[in-house]
Amino acid sequence: SVLVGVYHSGSIDVAKSEGEDAVQSFADVVVVCFTFVSFEAATLDILGEGKYSELMRVHPESGSSIISFKFGWALLGAMITTSCVGPLSDAGYFHVLFWISLVLSLAPLYPTLAGWIPEKVRTVQEQGMTKLCPGCLFDKGTFQEKKAPFIVITLCGLAAPVFAP
Repeated sequence: SVLVGVYHSGSIDVAKSEGEDAVQSFADVVVVCFTFVSFEAATLDILGEGKYSELMRVHPESGSSIISFKFGWALLGAMITTSCVGPLSDAGYFHVLFWISLVLSLAPLYPTLAGWIPEKVRTVQEQGMTKLCPGCLFDKGTFQEKKAPFIVITLCGLAAPVFAP
């Protein structure tokens, strides 16, 4: 949503009129926004894979069909994206791409709020739980047990913008 706000607020024209330093700062803001979009995608991917693993443990008879189902939809989405982004970009409809991105980034919100992804509700009274801010808990115990994967995932996420083409 920040990208849409930045794009539609006339910030590009203001940055151009202010000079090279303003354009560089504007570009930095855009890169940070895209980085956060990548973090969101990576987080959803990791959470989704964790849920697939849980479902496969509960229903081992399903085999790998849930993974095939997920990758089939991902492939279809990639084909649709590839066939739409190029023509829209060539036609100069970048604002349409931003609005589509905004809708897609909000798409996981409804299934989460509707309870389609059932999770155990955690409370601050549980051992090892720390309240970071309203509505946000941190599980110190699980973090201590699984510190190495957390560090690897964090480093991979931080390295992604550096190694992006």
